[in-house]
Amino acid sequence: MAAIDALLLMLSWWLALALRYGLWVPPAMMENWWFMGIIIVVGITILWQLHLYNTVVRHMGESVMVIIAKGMAIITLILAFIALLTNSYSIPRSSFFIFFCITCLLLAGSRLLIRKFYYGILPANGQQERVIIYGAGQSGIQVATVLLCNNKVLPIG
Repeated sequence: MAAIDALLLMLSWWLALALRYGLWVPPAMMENWWFMGIIIVVGITILWQLHLYNTVVRHMGESVMVIIAKGMAIITLILAFIALLTNSYSIPRSSFFIFFCITCLLLAGSRLLIRKFYYGILPANGQQERVIIYGAGQSGIQVATVLLCNNKVLPIG
């Protein structure tokens, strides 16, 4: 998953600059090619430290989306600081916000897509038993996540 995230980080940075400049090959990308390596090292390191790669995709919940948002906020601030320290004036400040938004969408979206693929978009048959989990708090959320793995049971509340 870290290799996919590295590719998504590079894609996000290119998209952020391309959207900001309105060009397929932004000038800031060519002038600051070394910044791509820093993005990968900082990005994967921070996401690793936040234990994003310890989560099993089929059992992940909303907490993973919060981890991704926190991680991307930290990564974006570190990258903006590095750009400031290295006097990389060709990198627009607005590209960091665009990078944050695109990367959050791509990282969270890729995990949700894999999870949806794992569970299947449609149930195996339309005859699932509907179940209600009542008054269980966090444990109920965990039970509902596990029940989603079973195509015979559908938690509805």
